[in-house]
Amino acid sequence: MVINISDLDDFIDKHFAWTVRIEFSALKKMIQHVVEHANFRKHVFRWKECYGLIIGYNDEETQEVVVTNAIPVTHGSSVHVEFSERDYVFAAQVNDLLLEKEREEFFVGWYHSHPGMGFFLSHTDIINQLGFQQLNPKAIAIVFDHVSFEREQEGFRIFRLRFMEHHYGYREIPHVITPFTSETEAREAILKTYFLLVYKVRKKTIEKSEKMVRKRLNEWLK
Repeated sequence: MVINISDLDDFIDKHFAWTVRIEFSALKKMIQHVVEHANFRKHVFRWKECYGLIIGYNDEETQEVVVTNAIPVTHGSSVHVEFSERDYVFAAQVNDLLLEKEREEFFVGWYHSHPGMGFFLSHTDIINQLGFQQLNPKAIAIVFDHVSFEREQEGFRIFRLRFMEHHYGYREIPHVITPFTSETEAREAILKTYFLLVYKVRKKTIEKSEKMVRKRLNEWLK
C-alpha cells in the first residue's frame, strides 16, 4: 500500500516508536560488506561507501521490525553511493523470489556505510529513506562506520524519519540483537566478527559479497 504524501506525516509518527530486532546472521552479512570496502588495512583514499537492502518482517505483537537477512547490492566512492539501473533490476529479482516463495519477509529498509564520517543521514539519505517509509512507515536505515568498530564500539546506528516542525528529521531507534541475552555479549560477538573479517581482507581470502549474493539468490532466501 502506497501512502499519499498528505497522509504520510501522521502515518510515520504513528509507527515511529517501533523498535528493531536483528538476527546476528543478517548483521554479519552487513558487516562483511562494509569491511570489504572500508577498513584500516586499506588506504583512506580507497575507502568506499556501500549500500544494501534489509529483509525481514513487522511483528505486530511485539511492535518490532525484525531483520532476518541482508542483501549486499553495490558500492560507490568514499563519499557517495547510489543505485544504478542494474541494481534496481537486481532488487526486483530478489523481491520476485520472496513473492514466489510466499514468504512473510519483505524489504524492511536499507543499510549503507559512512566510512570515517560517523552516523547520520545526509539529505540524499533522507530522500531515500522517505521512499522506504512511504511504502512502510516502520522502515529503517542502518548506518555503519568501521572507525567505531576500531574503537571497540558497536559500529552502527539505526534511524527512522519523523516529521519535525515542517521538515523531516531522523532519530536513532533502539535495537536488540538475537540470540544474545545482553548488550555486552552482542557487542563482543560483533567486534570478534569485525576483526576476523579485517584479517581475512588483509589475507585476501574473503569473497566479494556483492558478487556472491548475485550467484546465490536462492541460497540467501532459504
